[in-house]
Amino acid sequence: GEATEEGGEATEEGGEATEEEGGEGGEDTGIVFSGVFGGTIADGNTYTYPTGAEDWAGFANEDATLFPFSFPNGGTVTFTGSSDAPVTLQFKFEKAAFPDVDPSFFCDAVTVDGAEAEYTVNIPAQDAANTYASFLLYLQTKDTAVTLTNVVVTANDAASEEGGEATEEGGEATEEGGEATEEEGGEG
Repeated sequence: GEATEEGGEATEEGGEATEEEGGEGGEDTGIVFSGVFGGTIADGNTYTYPTGAEDWAGFANEDATLFPFSFPNGGTVTFTGSSDAPVTLQFKFEKAAFPDVDPSFFCDAVTVDGAEAEYTVNIPAQDAANTYASFLLYLQTKDTAVTLTNVVVTANDAASEEGGEATEEGGEATEEGGEATEEEGGEG
């Protein structure tokens, strides 16, 4: 009985911690790439790839509670981005942190430019057996800061749902065809 009560208290504490974190980060509840490597600079949600940094320099998400990801049906990365000048960036998913990175893949590059706007990057479908516990950000543009907030990774549900919709549409088409046949029969 006592053990259960203690567990309850722990849960409450966890809830409080979550609220505090949300308060500190403002409205941003998204993924933050706080792990800098190769000479990059992270200031909260603002990221810079300075001249002189390594070619492989980037930013790593350090929140292990997000993992693992898997994308048997693909997915999306959505975020709010802003920058004073165009900055091209790419997200990368890896099996685990370096050196155990494979299988890994890059998403398509996206260019952030100007005031805050919503961006969506498609995640191509990956082998269902692959899981990813390392989520990285790479900037291709040097010396220009980019701010990313509300970063969310979403794995798509099974494609069968889309197939279901298509089938329904096909059903409607069949009904229309049926009506046409009746009309023809009437005319003849």
